[in-house]
Amino acid sequence: MDKKSFIALFSVVFATMLGIGIIGPLMPLYAESMGASGFWLGLMYSAFAFSRMIFMPIMGKLSDARGRKVFIATGLLIYAIISLFYISASNIYQLTSIRLLHGIASCMVTPIAQAYIGDIAPENRKGIYINLFSMALFLGMGTGPLLGGFLTDTFSMNTAFYTMTGLTSLALCLLLIFVPTVKTISQQTGGKHAAPLSKIVKDNKVIAASIFLSSRAFYRQATTAFLPILAALFLGMSVTDIGLVLSAFFLVGGIAQGLLGPLTDRINKTSLIIIGGIIAPIPILLIPYASSVSALLAILITVALFAALGRASLMALNVELGNQYNGMGSVMGIFNSAMSLGMVLGPLVSGFIMDYLGMNQIFYLGAIIGIVAALIATYFLLKR
Repeated sequence: MDKKSFIALFSVVFATMLGIGIIGPLMPLYAESMGASGFWLGLMYSAFAFSRMIFMPIMGKLSDARGRKVFIATGLLIYAIISLFYISASNIYQLTSIRLLHGIASCMVTPIAQAYIGDIAPENRKGIYINLFSMALFLGMGTGPLLGGFLTDTFSMNTAFYTMTGLTSLALCLLLIFVPTVKTISQQTGGKHAAPLSKIVKDNKVIAASIFLSSRAFYRQATTAFLPILAALFLGMSVTDIGLVLSAFFLVGGIAQGLLGPLTDRINKTSLIIIGGIIAPIPILLIPYASSVSALLAILITVALFAALGRASLMALNVELGNQYNGMGSVMGIFNSAMSLGMVLGPLVSGFIMDYLGMNQIFYLGAIIGIVAALIATYFLLKR
């Protein structure tokens, strides 16, 4: 394992996700200041994930054939430019369009970076390295909301957007200077190519993992999209407090996933996925009853810990499947696309529910979908 390459790419993804995380607690409030209804708030969030869902498998497949670094660099460049567009948005329609473009750029960064790590990690330690690398995503997303809340409360919302642009530009420089170009799949295997996507998606483990990731993204995205509004309106929390809560949620989940990486190389992955998948959504049922910041933190940390258990095992399984089908980028693209489907449906359905049934029903529905989907995923994991 080239540790310098690992550390460099870890830093790249951390800086990128820190920039995205900065605007996490701001987007619902920003959209609401433009007069967005619950439906349009959900649509704005879903636009980012919708473009990811469409383009993710395509970008992953192309990176298998043409190399990883060029795609990551292109995505980061587009990221940096699009980040400035948020400042000029004057209505919810423009904001939604920007999110759509932002999602396309993200297809070239995170999943392909994960595939890069899957390529260079040692065979018997792939679970450790892929989960350590995943910490970069959650540490960035976790630190970002806290920093974004501070910047907004201290300076202005535009400062947060400028900071996101600066961090993405820094990530691009780190990539170009410190991350080496690795051989393509064809070069590594002496001319063999990745299995076709149509074959990969029929695998029972791929189906189970896709259901797991899609449902988890549904309730996670719905929770993080509408929790800031619940916290501000009913608990009287400031943007800084909201950022603190979201930061704790992401940080605990990310650190726990990294620490659980070695466990996934030694213990049956299927059992860990099932336990984490079924238990993690249950505490979400309690969110409407939270009466303080500490109660809300306790609920979200419990969700984060059990979700990390299932996610760490699933990431190790993803790398195994990438090797099996000779297409790490293709497999990561499929799984990230499945996750994006949940990110599309979660805010959209939740926005509709908020407008017609009330805020609390969002969290009840998310928990139920998470539990039922985990049971369905269990069936496919255990199916011969």
